[in-house]
Amino acid sequence: MRFSLILISLILAYNTQVAQAQERFPNKRKELTLGIGFSKMSIHDDRYSARTFSFTQPTYHFSYKSQKEDTRQELAIDFSINMKPDPAKILDLSFIKPTVRYSFQKRTNDLWIGGVLNSTTLLNFPRSRTGHFNNNPISYTIANSI
Repeated sequence: MRFSLILISLILAYNTQVAQAQERFPNKRKELTLGIGFSKMSIHDDRYSARTFSFTQPTYHFSYKSQKEDTRQELAIDFSINMKPDPAKILDLSFIKPTVRYSFQKRTNDLWIGGVLNSTTLLNFPRSRTGHFNNNPISYTIANSI
């Protein structure tokens, strides 16, 4: 296990070095990326239960990158959703998790200077067979960074 972690780290470090070579990329370019994958999430919310809910759900990704000689910017959106509660469980959660990231950079000589705005939201919707969630059970968490 330790050997495979070291090997993966070396491969990623090598790829990072190659990706920084300026002569391989044109000065003007646009890029559109669409992706789908799976993610595993664990949610623990004491307002509902002492239990930790674990989910494996699809994750969708969209990004648009644009680079000119003196500016580059990126808009990326990631979206995960699990809206299928298990009717056999007494308590289960459904959730929606969108993440939006915008980056803008300006070139000054050989240095790129800019900022990133990152916003993540997690909406939890508890489902109970007993029906004890009468007063707005939606829980939300919003995390922003600049």
